[in-house]
Amino acid sequence: MSAGYGHELNRLLALNTNPKFDLERIEHLLKLLNLRLGAMRIVQVVGTNGKGSSVAFMESILKAQGIKCGLFSSPHLSCARERIRINGEMISEDQFIDCARHVLYLCSKMADKPSFFEAMLAMAMGTFSKRELEVVILEAGLGGRLDATTAVGAQVLGVSMIDFDHQAILGNSISAIATEKVSAARPWQKVVSVEQASPVRLVIEEAKKSIGFELWWSKPCTKPLGLLGEHQTHNAGLAISCLERLDVGVNASSIEAGLLEVSWPGRFEEISKDPYIVLDGAHNPSGICALIKAVKAEQKFAKQPLFLIFGSLKSVNTPAKIALLLELAPKRVYIHCSKNPRAEEAEELIGLFLAAGLKAPIAPLLSWNEAVSNALAQGASILVGGSLYTVGEARSFFLDVPTDPAQPNY
Repeated sequence: MSAGYGHELNRLLALNTNPKFDLERIEHLLKLLNLRLGAMRIVQVVGTNGKGSSVAFMESILKAQGIKCGLFSSPHLSCARERIRINGEMISEDQFIDCARHVLYLCSKMADKPSFFEAMLAMAMGTFSKRELEVVILEAGLGGRLDATTAVGAQVLGVSMIDFDHQAILGNSISAIATEKVSAARPWQKVVSVEQASPVRLVIEEAKKSIGFELWWSKPCTKPLGLLGEHQTHNAGLAISCLERLDVGVNASSIEAGLLEVSWPGRFEEISKDPYIVLDGAHNPSGICALIKAVKAEQKFAKQPLFLIFGSLKSVNTPAKIALLLELAPKRVYIHCSKNPRAEEAEELIGLFLAAGLKAPIAPLLSWNEAVSNALAQGASILVGGSLYTVGEARSFFLDVPTDPAQPNY
């Protein structure tokens, strides 16, 4: 990592981290950028689970077709440059530095300073507008109606599976959360949603009437996929349907190639054969349910004892996540505390596992090497999950990936 990159990253991390419950600030910043989007086609994806995989499928299909595309996603696992990708590759340190300096200069002119997320989105859009891209894909953060990505004004809005998450911000009922997500839609947009639970479907149908957008329901994809897990069939189906609505001319062979060649780190990602190690960033109950199904369907897990390495941010959903994971009957549990300041303490997580009925040994993770050595000695597989931040730190340890010294809070 260059000194210049580290300096600009630290300046970005020093920005306000509190969410802004309106779009005025990001709209102001985007206007200052004087973006030249031309004929660029833009798709935004909102939802609870599956947003990242859906945008990854879209990116991979477009790349297979030879269509120049940009992708903005969050959060990153190890390196902030992961959030801004062009044709499947994250931007270089030099590109990051140049764009960060320009955006931070614009931020300095604003009385109401943008957040890290808003600045990163502005950097992405500034980068994309200079590269004469044909398509831009935006993964929303935790919201929809007031998510910064909504200010860009996409032609197509994709809606992945909606369930409980971030209740303190989005609402305590599934209908309230769904309303917040789908209210990102605009009258001129084409909206595509995966099949949803009845209360969510009702909210989306009502929003169609009140807002006036066109609506399609995507079907699960039946083609071979490069990402594991039954839930990925829904994400792939959403990606295909969104690209059809975007009308950018992808053909059947590019769709098939893109679905197979897709890469999305930290989503049931196999990183080692001996011991067998899988990383998965599922971090809410519905995501954990999908992960459990994927684990039970994987023969390599079925043949060996399971070691679980678990980390979590502080959340009302943590007890539910832990109760679900006990279905996998782990033979040993290690508790990982990420560097994120909102990470739950090891003692608290150990208490929740014991309260949920865990009988297996449990202890804080002292080193990744210790867990691997013990797994090898006992012929066990390892599942790392509970938090994208834990997964990100695991990737930095096990894989040769660019890694930032500090991480944002979200």
